[in-house]
Amino acid sequence: MKSLALAYRTVDIDSSSHWYIQIEKIAERKGNDSLFTLKAAQSKINRGIVLMHFQNNYDSGLAVVDEAQVLYTIIGDSGGVGDCYNMRGIAFYNQDDLEKSREMYDRSLALYAINKDSARVARIYNNLGMIEANRGNLNLAIEEYQKALWIQENKQNHHEIHLIINNIGSLYMRLGEYRRAIKYYERSLKLRLEQKDELSTASSYNNLGSAYRDLGIFDTALTYLERSLEIQGRKGQKQWTVDPLNNIGLVYLDTERPELAHKYLSESLELARMYGRKGAEIRAIMNDALALLKLNRLDDASNSTEAALTMCL
Repeated sequence: MKSLALAYRTVDIDSSSHWYIQIEKIAERKGNDSLFTLKAAQSKINRGIVLMHFQNNYDSGLAVVDEAQVLYTIIGDSGGVGDCYNMRGIAFYNQDDLEKSREMYDRSLALYAINKDSARVARIYNNLGMIEANRGNLNLAIEEYQKALWIQENKQNHHEIHLIINNIGSLYMRLGEYRRAIKYYERSLKLRLEQKDELSTASSYNNLGSAYRDLGIFDTALTYLERSLEIQGRKGQKQWTVDPLNNIGLVYLDTERPELAHKYLSESLELARMYGRKGAEIRAIMNDALALLKLNRLDDASNSTEAALTMCL
């Protein structure tokens, strides 16, 4: 049943929830059996993931997580209780309540640390880095990421390492330390190439292209961005071509080729709208307005800017 629930999770959410509920019902019939209580708690956590992250139903998802925590407490599973706090932290983060998210992560971290669960401790440090980055505390965010990185490197968990290194690179980009960012992006890219993870590799190429653009090394920037665009297109990930298309448009803006800039930015804008990426849509509109200005299409540039401002309100 668990396999069915997992298989349905990305294709039929209601069926996925149905099978998790069946697992819980069977476990509840076993009464005080700790093994089945554990299975019920784990099923509730997974059902909470379905409700919150696939249906955006945070109230119901958090209620199920509360039920899971009761069961974990009954059988004395402090790690499971930590998972519940972690789930709440993720939920509050996704709802932009960074204060509550930090509180939940801190509680989770304390329980994982008591259990010496280094893998989960590292994930929490990574999540705390994300919170501080969103708060604008970039140096503190780097400190949290470095804690996560130290643990994962000791465990040689390469899948997690490339993600953390990439996150640190992104923070150095925000700090304007572009060459330092490139060093982290290149380390992340090397691991992703070794793992033959094409989609993550495409993300690294996009990040490197953006960094080289900020350094004014435009030919290198275009090389990386075009690689990213080619992979995303070949893999059928049109929603993620939005970013390299936008960045290529910016390179052409910077190099005074507004016709090409408008071409790429218009395509980025169209795809951002198609896939509901509002932030990317606003960026594309504003960037394209600059291209339209350089093409002396003043009315079009004005209309685009008004549209972006309206979306921001």
